[in-house]
Amino acid sequence: HLEVVKWLADDGEVSLTGMARELGGREAIAAALAKLPDGFKVASNEVKAPPYIFQAYKDPVAVTVTLSGNVPDENIHAVVVGSSSRKFFSEKVVDNLKNSVGAPANFVNAVVPALGALSRLSTGTLVVSDRDIKISGDALYDAAAGQIRTGLAKDVPQGWQVKADITVKPAAAPVDPTVCQQLFADLLGKARIRFETGRSDLDRDSTGLLDRLVEIAMRCPAANVEIAGHTDAEGDAAANQALSEKRAQAVVDYLVKAGLPAERFTAVGYGSAQPVASNDTGDGRAQNRRIEFLVR
Repeated sequence: HLEVVKWLADDGEVSLTGMARELGGREAIAAALAKLPDGFKVASNEVKAPPYIFQAYKDPVAVTVTLSGNVPDENIHAVVVGSSSRKFFSEKVVDNLKNSVGAPANFVNAVVPALGALSRLSTGTLVVSDRDIKISGDALYDAAAGQIRTGLAKDVPQGWQVKADITVKPAAAPVDPTVCQQLFADLLGKARIRFETGRSDLDRDSTGLLDRLVEIAMRCPAANVEIAGHTDAEGDAAANQALSEKRAQAVVDYLVKAGLPAERFTAVGYGSAQPVASNDTGDGRAQNRRIEFLVR
């Protein structure tokens, strides 16, 4: 079980130092030492574990996010994959993870925000080694690069270290407003902007989608855009109207924070007045709760 080993046995006292060959090896050695023959006892066990590695790679050409390395158990495995599926709305999530012992404390509370940062990159690599997080790649616009660097450092648990090597993707070619409208529609046909339940706070799982919408808006600088908020028909109509307005405004605020001119965007709430599906089913109501980008 040992890659590098120093073994001392003196008058029945066993001392062991070294590096375990693989994750779980340190635990296996400890179990073996607990079964020493009569007359022997463990004086010291200083066997170290190899680094606990988790990796994610976002590939815009293959349109995939590949997860590899280790997670602590099946429950956290499901959390990590499920979180990735929500954050990476258009990429296929390739799950090459394996469940292994030895994860540092607060593993999932560090990995989930790191995946959120990766979702904002055009292409990028995330490597988590023990409590060290390294992320590199191209942000979609200048403000996002700064937000990713500072935000991730604040989001990870205390005791974790972050190194962010973030550059900015070259600006895409400008397009006319008609093409811009089609790009907005195609993107929002793949995923919906999410909000906290019953509130106008943007769900952090939607940050990658919002950054893609910012990138499109930057490609048509002369176009004015209506941000239209819609709800389902559940509950009070006046409350739904107010909620749709607040959610539309939250999206406008995000666009302006990204560096886009506020005068280009108008937030309009329609409540439940313009359904695109039946409000009699859960799926229909989910379709009706939406934000639309309309080039005017």
